[in-house]
This record gives sequence, structure tokens and C-alpha cells, in this order.
Amino acid sequence: MGGLGEKTKRQITNAINKYGSNHGIIISNTTDVITKEDNVIHIPIKTFSLL
Repeated sequence: MGGLGEKTKRQITNAINKYGSNHGIIISNTTDVITKEDNVIHIPIKTFSLL
């Protein structure tokens, strides 16, 4: 699931369930480090741009 704008935990959880995934990834400018909360991984946009 992709898209712009604010993503809530519920949106990511719905996408994980819809696609049968084990985890979800959020590319965000609200964090400076990679974090994992439950089954959601938050990646800073600067880090993602280097991948």
C-alpha cells in the first residue's frame, strides 16, 4: 500500500491484513532512525532514499 499523507496505525494494519503480509513499512520524515513497533517498521525518508 502506498500513498502520500499521514498514515495511521490502523491504515497500516488494514494493509498488512489485506495483503497477508507479516509486516508493514512506513517511510517517514518524523523519525531519524529505523524503528520497529510491533509489526510496523518506520524508515526515515533520508535512509530510504539511499536504498
